[in-house]
Amino acid sequence: MQTLLARTLSGLVAGVAATGAMSLLMLGAQRMGALGEPPPRRLTRRMLSQLGPLAPKGRGLDAAALVSHFAFGASMGGVFGLALARPTRLRGLLFGLGVWALAYTNALPRLGLMPKVRHDRPGRPTTMVAAHLVYGATLAACQRRLLHAGDA
Repeated sequence: MQTLLARTLSGLVAGVAATGAMSLLMLGAQRMGALGEPPPRRLTRRMLSQLGPLAPKGRGLDAAALVSHFAFGASMGGVFGLALARPTRLRGLLFGLGVWALAYTNALPRLGLMPKVRHDRPGRPTTMVAAHLVYGATLAACQRRLLHAGDA
């Protein structure tokens, strides 16, 4: 049995890898015109707009969005590792879908950071569901490998 610390740390690392995988899907969707402004950038821009003239713009905003996106992905990976002793593909998929559902159907619209799914631009909700499924599957696979790397 893995310790909680080992599971949490492996989840954090797996979360970074999973965020990278989902970001590739999002980049492809953005290039095809399905996303408009990518959600990580939009969320970061809207949250940092509270800084007024100090809010980053252009490349500074892009860098802040990238850092916040990977930090959130890592933290959710840590939660996954802490909560689940046995990372399976199904559990990863359900976790990714749960993160999407909690964020995009509840928290983000309530905070005014994203529109409700039914009012969002065509293509973005479907893309984000797919990206979160990729995140969850990659998260579980990476965490499983990390936890069992010492077993070989």
